[in-house]
Order: sequence, then structure tokens, then C-alpha cells
Amino acid sequence: MNTLLPVFSLGLLANAAIVYAGTGAATITLSVSPAAVNCGGSSFVNRVMISVIPGGDGKVYVGQSSQNASTGDGIAQILFPNRGAHSEQFELADPSGNDTINLCNLYVSGEIPGEMALASWKYKNGTSTGNEMVLVQAQAYSGPIPSSAPIGCAGATGPFVPIGPAGLLQDSSLIDTDPSYYFSKIRVQVIPGQEGKIHLAWCNGVTDGYFHVLYPNTGATWQHSGWSEGWDLQDPGGQNGLSMYDGAVSGAPFHGWGFVPDIGTEGLQVAVWQLQNNSSVVDPASVYSFSGTNGVPPATFSASASRLRFRVQPANCGKLYFGNASLNPSSGTGLYTTLFPNCAGGWSEEFVAIPDSNVNVPITLNIATEVPTDSLSSEALTVAPYGGSGAISSQSVGGGTAVLSNAPSAIGISFVHRITISVTPGQEGLVFIGTASMSTDLNGVIAILYPNTVGRWSEQFDLLDPQGDGIDLSALYIMGEVSGEYVQVVTETTGVTPPTPFSVYLASAISYPGACTGGTYLYAVSLTGCPGSTPISALRVQVIPGLDPAVSVGTAAMLSDTEPDSTFADTAKVLYPNWGDYDIHEGFSETFALACQDGTNCLTSDAFSLWPEYAYYPVLVALWQH
Repeated sequence: MNTLLPVFSLGLLANAAIVYAGTGAATITLSVSPAAVNCGGSSFVNRVMISVIPGGDGKVYVGQSSQNASTGDGIAQILFPNRGAHSEQFELADPSGNDTINLCNLYVSGEIPGEMALASWKYKNGTSTGNEMVLVQAQAYSGPIPSSAPIGCAGATGPFVPIGPAGLLQDSSLIDTDPSYYFSKIRVQVIPGQEGKIHLAWCNGVTDGYFHVLYPNTGATWQHSGWSEGWDLQDPGGQNGLSMYDGAVSGAPFHGWGFVPDIGTEGLQVAVWQLQNNSSVVDPASVYSFSGTNGVPPATFSASASRLRFRVQPANCGKLYFGNASLNPSSGTGLYTTLFPNCAGGWSEEFVAIPDSNVNVPITLNIATEVPTDSLSSEALTVAPYGGSGAISSQSVGGGTAVLSNAPSAIGISFVHRITISVTPGQEGLVFIGTASMSTDLNGVIAILYPNTVGRWSEQFDLLDPQGDGIDLSALYIMGEVSGEYVQVVTETTGVTPPTPFSVYLASAISYPGACTGGTYLYAVSLTGCPGSTPISALRVQVIPGLDPAVSVGTAAMLSDTEPDSTFADTAKVLYPNWGDYDIHEGFSETFALACQDGTNCLTSDAFSLWPEYAYYPVLVALWQH
């Protein structure tokens, strides 16, 4: 790809949304005045994504109608422009699967009028259930440092800035016995253009400490520094299970979050969502307590949590290893994952040992450090009934190292709930994940993981079956470009067997004009490369490493559009190409993924289409069914 995608000014606010069969998309021509994403039909959705378009020069703001770019008021997230390497995006979803996100109350504006952003969404019914996930707080927190801390929270050492409950509603019948502010999601972001690190802290009224350090985005677009680090936390059930200041979990008081900036006048952009019904808070059945820490990790770590996440800390220069009881980094055995250090800055890798769950999953890890004095940040959520104590589930986490060969080999013999496969830092070959029939011509290939030879980022592949242990490891194969290298694997089982397995329907490289008779495609091509509609549960689209074209993922209406289309009509997302250059973040293959929250076949393959910027170039597509 020799030039960046052009951006054209149309003088509009938002094109008419394309709505069909549970999904929709809109091209938003930006203005300094915020415009709602969609106030037409099916404006209540389950998931929405807003992304910048490669080639733009201005920031994009997402938030409330009262946005003020100069103060940060009303802004939930700032999307940094993509002059190459990665397209930032805003995502909001309700994990319950219900349509609680009102697109008519989600606003977008731009730093440069006339540039464009892309919005896409999916929904169950498209109408209100009575409950709405409301953006109740969107603002910048920065110096001067306030003189007081949250209730019962002394704050971490240093100029502590507490995150307050502004905008959050309380249940008036509970205030006397429970002063908590319950909400569904919190998200913080480093404000682009800042130069100092931000230390996130939590306080539980007894011990306070850092649990993550966010690296600054100085605003340079020439490399990956044009990406603003953030932190988010959401009730895994989509309810108001997070709390400030005393969540009603027996014996586990929690008071709130805050931060300490390296530079006193700098801060964070903060957004908080609350599930409401007719301007009243929806009381949760279960609530979550939070804990976080940092320091030199123990050799063995045991816990039970509904979410468990680890991150490297900026300025540390040694790798961190996680694995089972057989962990041995020097021999490459027993590894779940390896986190590459953020020595020079730019991005801090993380390991989510337990993704969002509504039960407490037990886990035991062995942890090793390349540099004995390096620190590790961690955070955990635990769930319990309101006013009660949490129970430990029978789910289990496992995994280890899998050696690669030049021929496909099955990853295992059992059925699992989820699996993560990641490349190993320092290795030089591509990793292919697919079916038993996969080959280097990309037939049967689900995903290609780019190697992390020089560091910076380790690609990984994630697959989850919401219905239980439906992923058949004997049908999931791996293959390596360099025989003898290895990948790192994490799995989780629930003990629940779904009625049908979670199986691959299609895994192939799709290209124009399609591989079957009966197709009359002129520019874009169907998601499967062929006419027809197939019910699917999940999809994954990936640009292929080493190829030049950007790839547009669009709605079915894009099939009849003349491409290239300067209006980006019917486009849901533009995937930036991975040129295969280790020098910067182009060694990262952008993907577009979508899945049904309940694991049913709620999507259809004919709802999506593809247009590579250069005709006849292939795009990697994988589809799953139950």
C-alpha cells in the first residue's frame, strides 16, 4: 500500500443508517458539533463500535451531547487519528445480550470537520427493554489535586486524585443501610498529548496501592505512540454490580479508584455507565469486590476470581512468564504466556488469566521473571450475592506449551470453554491456526499469528463458547512456519456440555470475484465468497501479513457499491494492512470479530461483505456455528 486512504469532506453530519437482520452500520461525517450515531429504527442495540478511518489527521470524540473538547466534559473516549499502523476504536457492549445501548444517546464529533468515522452495531430486537445503559459521567480528571479523598480512603502515597460518583443514581430505599453507588462499567484513558505516566490506585479503607501504570501518549503519529492506553472494568453480567464506596459483599468493603500522575497537572479521561430504568437505578442481584496490587510476583500464585488480569509495568526490561507447575522458561515448557517488557515505553502487555465471568473461577499459576527485581501489576474481581459471600465454581484453568511442525497437528483431545494461543517472543516464524486440512495456501486457515521477533507485541488468538465446553481441541490444529518453535496455550473448562459443538463452518482466504459459480460481484465480495445465507454464531476477519491492501468490512449493501467509495457508505470497519515490517507496529494484523453473546447462531453470513483495496487480494475469514 503506497498511499494512505483519502478522506473526503461531504458537509454532512451522519448518513442514513443501514439496518437489517440484527446488524447495522453508519458512516459519520464529523463536525465540531456532536451528532447522534442513530436515532432511526432499531436504535437500541447490544453492541456498538466506532472507529477512525486510516488516513485521517484529527481526533474523534465519543460521548454525550454536551461534549467540550477543550475541557474534556462529556467525552467518554478520544480516538487518536491513524496515520498508519493501527486504527483506534470505541466499543460498548452489554454482556447480558440485551439491547440496552441507546444509539440516539451516543454522540460523535471530530477535531477536523469533514473527516469521517465508522459506526457499526448488532442487536437482538432493536427496541428498548425498559433498561438503558446510560453514560452518566464523562469528564477529564486532572490537577490541581483535591485536598480530600473518597469516604474512608486515605489514598496511595503521593498526590492522589479520587474518581468520584458524579451522575450516579442511588436507590433511595437503600441509602440508610447501603451508601453505595452501583454501576455497570468504568473506563479511563490517558489524554493524548500528555508526557507523564499515570499510576492507577484503588482504596479499600485498609490498604491502598497501585494496580496499573498507564504509559503516556505524547501525540506523535509516526509510530505506535499514537495510541492512548486505557483501563476498563465492567460487570460481566451486564448489571450494576460494580460499586462506590461500600459494595455489599460480605466482609469485603470497597471504596473506589483514583490515580497519581507523574506530572501534577495531567490526568485521565473517565467514563462511567449505569443501568437505569425510567431514571431509576436497576439494583443488582450480585455484586463484585475489587482488589489490585503491584510488586515482585510470587513464584506460585493461587486465587479464585471472576476476572483476573496481570500487566507489565513501564520501564521494567525483563520478560514475565506464566505457566503450570512445569513452567521452565529456558526450555520453553509449561508456558501459558510470556509478557514482553515495556522498557522504552509505548504499550504494556497484559495477560487475562480469567476473562469476565459471573462465577469465581479457581486458578493456580507459576510465575517467573527474567529480571528478579521487576514488578508485576495485577487486579481481580470476585462476585457474591448482594449482602452475601461468593462461592467457588468447579471451572478450571489449564494449558501449556505446544511445539510446532510444518504439518497441521491437533492442539489437544478434550473439549473446552475457551482457548487462547499466543506466539512466543523471540521466535521468527508465522503461526497458523486452522482445521486438519489447512495448508500454507490458506485453505482451512482460521488465523495467522505474526511472530514477535524483536519484541513490542505478541499476537494471540482467542476463542470462546458461551454455551459451555463446546470447543473440540481435536478439531483445532496448529502449524508453524519454523518447525520446532512453540506456542503458548491457556484453556478453561466449565463442566457443561452444550447440545452441539462449537464448530468451524468456514476457514479460508476469500478473494474477489469469489470461488463459486453464480456470483455476480462487481467490487465487493460476500463474506463467504459465494451467494447464500448461513446462520453463524461468530465471525473473524483478518488482514493477511505481508499484503498491502487495506480491507473494508461492510454490510450486504456494500456488494452493490462502486468501490472505492469516497463516502465509505455501508462500511463497518477498515482494517489497516500488515506490511510485515518489524520496525514498527505494522507487525500486527488487524481483525474484525463479532460473536453472539449467548452462543446461538444469531448472525447470518450474508449480512457482511468484504472489499480489499486491491482487487483479487485475499482476506482471511473464519466462521463458527453451534
